Amino acid sequence: MWRHFFFYLICMSGTYDVTYGVTCDDHNTVILETRDLWRLPINAVQCVDIRSLGNRSFIPDFVGLETVTALQADHMRLKTVPDFALIKLPNLELLDLSGNQLRKIAKDVFVPYQKLDTLLLNDNEVMLPKTPFLNSQSIKTLFLSNNKIKKLKYNTFVQLQNLVKIYLDRNLLNQVNPNVFTTLKHLKYLHLGSNQLKVLPQIVLFQPEARLIVKGNPFNKTNATKKEPAPK
Repeated sequence: MWRHFFFYLICMSGTYDVTYGVTCDDHNTVILETRDLWRLPINAVQCVDIRSLGNRSFIPDFVGLETVTALQADHMRLKTVPDFALIKLPNLELLDLSGNQLRKIAKDVFVPYQKLDTLLLNDNEVMLPKTPFLNSQSIKTLFLSNNKIKKLKYNTFVQLQNLVKIYLDRNLLNQVNPNVFTTLKHLKYLHLGSNQLKVLPQIVLFQPEARLIVKGNPFNKTNATKKEPAPK
């Protein structure tokens, strides 16, 4: 039996969603369901929302949506990244996979998407491998907040050399290799807050005015002032 999937635009008043610089509303968002196609001028389509599909093994092709720059695939209970569903989105700039159940991600899954700028993987179950995490020359902003990350090894981000912002807050980090960020010459923002770090790692950020956030960690008080005994 053939499965037929169509694009369905739900019209509503006001803004549909605003996700990190990409404004998705009822004028430019296509919501993918198993219903009829409500036609929309193709040059106006900027966002695709596939959240209503849930955790399905089959996700349809995105035919005729070459202008799409944002894909919302968050909170779908996904355990793997449906890379075949993204092939026909050559201009994709933002991919939201937050709030799923992703644990392991194939290193090269995002290589074909040469314009992908922002990747949201926060609120998943991501555990970093011993090998480099991802391979992408385009990703500049990476959200990994609230996952199950415990350690950052020296080679974790070695194949993500154009990163500008990394969010690693609210993980289980207790160990950070001091050389893990040395290859990231463009890094301007690093959030390591609310982890389990007891020792402040000696991290060097090369960009002027770069920000490093470490608040919310249980650091040891290594520089406590010693009190002199009172004179007798």
